Amino acid sequence: NNTSKAFVLKSHWVTVVGYDSRGMLVDMIVDTPTQRWRLNDLCILWNDFPWEVSSLPFDKRLALSSARIGIGSSFKVRIIEINDNVIRLSPSKYSTPILKMPCELSGVKAICPFRYLIALDLEATCDYSPKPKVNAKTAEIIEFPWVVVDTKTLKIINERQIYVKPDN
Repeated sequence: NNTSKAFVLKSHWVTVVGYDSRGMLVDMIVDTPTQRWRLNDLCILWNDFPWEVSSLPFDKRLALSSARIGIGSSFKVRIIEINDNVIRLSPSKYSTPILKMPCELSGVKAICPFRYLIALDLEATCDYSPKPKVNAKTAEIIEFPWVVVDTKTLKIINERQIYVKPDN
């Protein structure tokens, strides 16, 4: 119907609630001009993840995904299909996730000789096509995001993203 078509191919925020053999379990809130919908127990299928994740053996895929994107983390997805009460989701390629620390680290105070740490995550151009034109040697930095962490409180006290236009 027209309502479901309005949601397809648009980005929506999801929150990770778990993992299973099918994929990543998420909850999603969709806002429309007239109402807010909360969709629970959705699943991003392993086959809809990038090849670097979906090609791994199940135990490695599960360990890697749950370690990097913990329960409570949020990121954007695209709805790629709504069919017979099934919603297919795919992670958005350019989403800036909000990651949660694993529970086993949340109560631990870091012993660090520095009061503040800067965590820098350089992002580069990529090409997931069958015949990529961009590889490790030709990739260019396109984003300089960073956060400043107070090592006494383990809180992020500053964050910034700078985008750069690649040459090619």
